[in-house]
Order: sequence, then C-alpha cells, then structure tokens
Amino acid sequence: MAGKKNRKESEIAIDALKELFLLNLLPNFELEYLSPEAEKLKKAYLHDRIKHKYAEFLQILARKTSDTVENSKKNAIRILGELAITKVEARRTIIGLIVNKLGDPIQAVPTMTILTLNNLYKRRRDTLKIVVGELNKFLFRKNLSIKAKFYGIVMLNSLKLRSAE
Repeated sequence: MAGKKNRKESEIAIDALKELFLLNLLPNFELEYLSPEAEKLKKAYLHDRIKHKYAEFLQILARKTSDTVENSKKNAIRILGELAITKVEARRTIIGLIVNKLGDPIQAVPTMTILTLNNLYKRRRDTLKIVVGELNKFLFRKNLSIKAKFYGIVMLNSLKLRSAE
C-alpha cells in the first residue's frame, strides 16, 4: 500500500510501516543479509515453527471436540473438516480426530461427523484409504458402545464408492 499512487493511502501505509519498523522489527544493531545456505536453514526453521504451531492448534481443536457445549464440538469438527479438505499437513491425524467423534453421546455430533467425513470424501477422493483405515481402527476398539458402532457402520455405508475403489 505504501507504493500506491493514491497519496493519502500511501502516506497512511508509510506512517504505519515506520511505526512497525521503529517499535517492533528493527533491533538496535546493524542487520546482515543471509547467505543462500542460511536462507535454506531459515526456511527450514520457519517450516518447523509453523508445523509446531499447527500441531498446537490441532490439540486445541481436539480439546474443543470434547467440550461440554454441543455447538463448540460441532464448530471444531467443521473446522477440522475444512483443514482436511484444504491442506495435506496432518490430514491423517485430523481425520482420526473427526472419526473419533462418531462415538460422541450427543446424537447431533456423530451426525455432523458423518456429514463432515462425506463432504471430505466427496471433495478429496484421495482420502478414501485414510477414512476407511481410521473407521477400521475406530470400529475395532475395545469397549466401544453400540451407538458408536452404529454410527461407524452408517458412515461406512454412506461412502459412495466407484467401481475402481
């Protein structure tokens, strides 16, 4: 925005950037440019930090799926579904978290879970093996309630497979 031709917008952006650099970004010493090797390390470090923060975010969502408030659970499942559809990172973990909610005692939550998993499968057909694998793990757990088994089987039954699948 600082490079725009509109003077008013440009001046506002320049003032904001000045404050950002002076108060937050620039240290009290001379900065150095990185070599290409250091750039690779910096990129790897950035990826590592993002991966850790994303894992923390997924842990928060996992806790939200066990919340006592139904809407909070359903919202967390919806967000997990969006993440699994959009990004590859931790997709297996996310699908496992979603499948686990088939055993929720509140009837609306397993129903929402089935809809979320079906939406995921429709939009990302390459997730079929992961979804079926997680359902398999879920259905063969010890001490699984009859209701949870019912919803797991309903989920398996709702998968519309193609002949190649």
